[in-house]
Amino acid sequence: MTWLLHLILLFQPYSRYTCSQFVSFGHRACTAKEIYEGCHGTLVESKPKMGVIAAYGGRHVGFYITQGVVLDSTPEHGVMIHRIPARDPWYQNPRYLVRK
Repeated sequence: MTWLLHLILLFQPYSRYTCSQFVSFGHRACTAKEIYEGCHGTLVESKPKMGVIAAYGGRHVGFYITQGVVLDSTPEHGVMIHRIPARDPWYQNPRYLVRK
């Protein structure tokens, strides 16, 4: 399933899809920490490009869209596309991952 299919979940509440549930939609479920660590060997490192999974320090995950823009799910807004807030600790130490 490509990241584009995740667009059908736009505006769903966080209570329905946490960030890791959103990224794992249609695949093996992993926590944000497990995704950061490779989701049991199902993910490998990638260069940042549109649609890859962006995992931030084991705390948060989403899909990289372009520099400073992600598709993710947050408690404040649910599933949405937005700019990463400057100096937000949830978006530090990114790893970019794709499915094997």
